[in-house]
Amino acid sequence: MAYIKTGRFWSVAIGDSLKLANNAKFTPPKLKHIRQTYAGGGMAGQVTSSIGLVEAMTAPIVFSDYDLEAAALAGFGPGAAKPLLLRREFYEPRTGTSSVEVFRMVAQADLEFGTWDRGTTGGEMTVTLHIQSMRWLKGQVEIYHVDPEMGIFSGLGLNQIQSAMSLIGTG
Repeated sequence: MAYIKTGRFWSVAIGDSLKLANNAKFTPPKLKHIRQTYAGGGMAGQVTSSIGLVEAMTAPIVFSDYDLEAAALAGFGPGAAKPLLLRREFYEPRTGTSSVEVFRMVAQADLEFGTWDRGTTGGEMTVTLHIQSMRWLKGQVEIYHVDPEMGIFSGLGLNQIQSAMSLIGTG
């Protein structure tokens, strides 16, 4: 089903409720496997989902608006990783159905939020996010979960991977 985006912009919250921005552009970082390993087998059956190490992730986020007070209140900036929630909605007018795409992450910004000046920035501010962990959901389906500190990349078979890792004593 081809969804029509109701907007190409993401709304951004710090935590689950402190709204940072209504209009942001975000492209998730590309994931690069450094090493791929076998997760386990036996009683859990053979696990074919990929597990490996990933490199540290960075991604730019472009704000068309943001709440300076929310950024200051949360202490969002360099040296302070914060939980972020990015959300946008897709709508299919032919069927009347909608779906939500969500990124949950723990990240820190590469610069302090200053006074936003539309005149000198062309109405946008770009911040590089240094992402420590990230989960991507489309509707109720988890596309992937990345946690570089633990060195694990999981795809759609996350539950199988977690079960297998507990059985072999690594999860």
